[in-house]
Amino acid sequence: MQWFMTFGWVVLGVVWGAGADARLSNLTLDLPSVETGFAPDTQESVRQPLDWERYFAKHPELKSLKLGIALKGAEPLLRNAVSPMLPASTEKLVTAALALRHLGRDYRFENRFSARFDPRTGVLSEVKFLVSGDPTWSNGGLFSLSAEEPGSRLAPVESWAEQVDEPRFDQLIDRLLARGVRTLSGPVSIESLRPELDQIPRPAGWRESWKLECMAMMQTSFQSNGNCGTVAVSAGKARWITRGVRVPLKVRVYRSRSGRNSVSITPETDTTGRIRSYVISGFIGRGTLYFDLPVHAGSDWLEALFIEALQSRGVAVRPANPASAVPAEGVEEIREDLSSESLLKILTVAVQRSINGIMDRVFFELAMATGRPGNEVLSEGVRALLSDPALMEGVVFADGSGLDLRNRMRPDALYSFLSGMRDVPEFADFYSTLAVAGVSGTLRTRPVLTGSSYTNGKIHGKTGTLTGIHNLAGYFDPSPGVRAEPFVVFTEGSMSPASARAALDGVVVNFAAQNAR
Repeated sequence: MQWFMTFGWVVLGVVWGAGADARLSNLTLDLPSVETGFAPDTQESVRQPLDWERYFAKHPELKSLKLGIALKGAEPLLRNAVSPMLPASTEKLVTAALALRHLGRDYRFENRFSARFDPRTGVLSEVKFLVSGDPTWSNGGLFSLSAEEPGSRLAPVESWAEQVDEPRFDQLIDRLLARGVRTLSGPVSIESLRPELDQIPRPAGWRESWKLECMAMMQTSFQSNGNCGTVAVSAGKARWITRGVRVPLKVRVYRSRSGRNSVSITPETDTTGRIRSYVISGFIGRGTLYFDLPVHAGSDWLEALFIEALQSRGVAVRPANPASAVPAEGVEEIREDLSSESLLKILTVAVQRSINGIMDRVFFELAMATGRPGNEVLSEGVRALLSDPALMEGVVFADGSGLDLRNRMRPDALYSFLSGMRDVPEFADFYSTLAVAGVSGTLRTRPVLTGSSYTNGKIHGKTGTLTGIHNLAGYFDPSPGVRAEPFVVFTEGSMSPASARAALDGVVVNFAAQNAR
């Protein structure tokens, strides 16, 4: 187990407050009004570019933020550029770039299906799935959401429960039925090509509060639906509404006399920190509460999904009966390739929509493919593109998503890396994975960027957001044929999220205005 870094793990119980509803899709999120001087018309306040001295004089509220800035162009600006800061999801830029270099744009996570089939009786037997921890399996929901913001789930509860569907899986069932399969006999075997994934402990750099957060997804050798399922909880009962999940639920929920909700969810884990069951207790007023919770029993989930899919299409399921074993003569061997989409397509979705679990899975695949710890792969790859190796001082890579709080990146190091990326063969593919202001991903609905002609459709980059952290790094692409200009803007501070985003986006707009020609 030399290929991944050693992390610590803890057991955590989470209590949801009175009246709380943990399901994002049931909440109406009203963005706070932009404060501290960044009015809604900020995007057009830079009709003519300002030099940086005048810009910061015009926006004294920026003094409430720690700014880490590295950009050049017409008006170079360095602020705390040598200070290692939390990169948050801008770390995904590095992971994506190095994955394209080491694994290649056409790399696929391997999945295979095999079975024996007797066309005379319609019996399917000796079913086996060979899986590799493919992070996109049964992940159609994350790849097809209309909402682009990370973590957004705007579909109704019933629809979300169905989003565990996977085209490859559905097509497999269709092909089996077309062959004439009428009965499944015996167990379904699940074998992992990456059993190491099940032994990676919970990262020491994750916050305790993330224990029950689906965005902080632990790796498993079979992954489905982002390793996330939805539980419906009402007085006296709880059930999984995401299809195929069999994680036990121990329920002690009673009707609340006050009409208020106070529900506690405590995970029961194994020695690696993976959740094997949940204890749900407390009081509930009326109706139903919905909780999105991690699911780590991957093999059981795949078996259940396969069996339930067959049964829903009229296929009988029975235990194997050795006494009625079918002679080998006339029995067909069925083999199906269920491997993932190309790495480039996966990265395009995961980077633009900031999907932590996929980027961390790519990080570990880099480690397993190269035989070296993932942090070493990233460090060496970045160092090779820096204008000065000394820029690596203080830089720390703890994961591939930026979720780990031990990560550190210097703004000048990230700027130099982005600058160097423009000269490598993988740059066009790397550039295509980035979100575009007003067009895609987490930059699709940034009012300051999308409202300015300098930046709308011209900023290609990656956001990074944690509590008190709002970052943006990438390229300004003023027009076809002009070389994209890198920029890095990191912020730390207690300003509200909407105001912090407006503040850093305002800096980017002024930078773009300076370099528009």
